[in-house]
Amino acid sequence: MRTIFLLRAFGDFLIAIYSFRNAKNKASVRFVASKHHEALFKALPKILIPQDIKIEFVDFGIDKTLLRFFTNKFFFSSKTVQEINKVKKKVKELQFENLFVEQKMRLNIFKLVTGFPFKSIVDKQNVYKAYSNYFGNEDVQNSKLDFTVTEESRILILPSTRQLRKDFPAKVLQKISDQSKARTENVTIGFYKFSKRNDKNCFIYNDFSELISYVENSDFIICADSLQAHLAQFLEKPHFILYNNHQTHKQFLTPFAEQNNSYANFNNLEKLHYVFNASL
Repeated sequence: MRTIFLLRAFGDFLIAIYSFRNAKNKASVRFVASKHHEALFKALPKILIPQDIKIEFVDFGIDKTLLRFFTNKFFFSSKTVQEINKVKKKVKELQFENLFVEQKMRLNIFKLVTGFPFKSIVDKQNVYKAYSNYFGNEDVQNSKLDFTVTEESRILILPSTRQLRKDFPAKVLQKISDQSKARTENVTIGFYKFSKRNDKNCFIYNDFSELISYVENSDFIICADSLQAHLAQFLEKPHFILYNNHQTHKQFLTPFAEQNNSYANFNNLEKLHYVFNASL
C-alpha cells in the first residue's frame, strides 16, 4: 500500500485527485489529506471522484494553505513544529512503509525531522506528468478537449487569487474583457471574496461550491495560475492561463494549456485572440 500525504495548497490537492482518477491500480493507493482540503473535496462533483478512493482528512493544524514547513515565510514559526508533530503522530498510528509527499522540496530535512522515510512524487518536472508516471496513467497530456468559442459561448474570467502577485492588473482585465466581448456577449467576471477589487457588474464567489458552479456552467475559462486553472482541468473545461510578466510556472501548467498552447504572460494578451481563432 502506498500512502500519499497531501499537505500543500488547494491546487496541489486537486492535481493529485485528478491524476488518481485515471490511475490503473487504485487499490494500492490511499491518501492522508490535511483537514483544510476537506471542504474543496466535498464541493467537487461526485461523478468525477472515483468511488473507490481511500482518503482520510486529518487536522494537522494547517491554516496557511499548506504545511508551514514547506514555506519560507512561516518556516521558523512555532506552529511549524506543532504541525510536524501532528504529522509524526499520524504516521506512527498508521505504520505505513511506503510514504509519499507531493514534492521533493526540503524532502531530506522533512525525513529527518519526522523520522520517517518519505519519498516524493514530484521533483522538477511538470506536476501532471509526474503524477501520470507515478500512477502509471495513459499520456496525461492527451487533453485536446473539443472547444469552439462562438457568439453563443459563455466565457468566465477569474482575475483574482489568494496571492496578490498573480492577480490580473486592472488594465489587463479590461483588455481581456474587451477581447472576450468581441467574441461573445456572454462574459462573466468573478472575484475571490478577499480580493481588494470589486469591479462593477462582477460577482463575488465566497466558497468552493460557488466557484465550481460558475466553472461548470461556463464554456471557456480565463484565469490565473492558481486553483482556478486546475479546477478547470479537473472539470474538463477549456481554459486560458495568464501569468504575470516575471515568470511562467510551466511546472504547474495544466495538460490542456500545454497541449493547446493556451497560456501567456500579461504582456502577450494577443495570444488569447489566436486561441479564440484556433478554436473555430
